[in-house]
Amino acid sequence: MNLGDFNDLEVAREVDFGMYLTSDDGDLLLPRKYIPEGTHVGDIVRVFVYRDSEDRLIATNLEPMLG
Repeated sequence: MNLGDFNDLEVAREVDFGMYLTSDDGDLLLPRKYIPEGTHVGDIVRVFVYRDSEDRLIATNLEPMLG
């Protein structure tokens, strides 16, 4: 997995607040508001991976803002 870049990751499990994706660096959260409609456990999703303010790995399908 490449931090700060787009990655194709598998959906491992679903929770109330999103889905966890599997990576070599451990599972990371894809928050519910970023889950593409029709996504299920076992699907591969393309996401941008970054660390949040608490140093947790987070995934999003939004394009990052460069600045």
